[in-house]
Amino acid sequence: MINGSELLRRWVDDPASTPADLDKLLAADEADWLMRRQAALLY
Repeated sequence: MINGSELLRRWVDDPASTPADLDKLLAADEADWLMRRQAALLY
């Protein structure tokens, strides 16, 4: 079982998908998370 969004399901179901494709799909969300977590870092 994979938990995630519709985006993840489509990536998993596509036989032509590569790990690099997933990295591209998630890049914006990862950048947003990195920015938001900055306030919680202690060091």
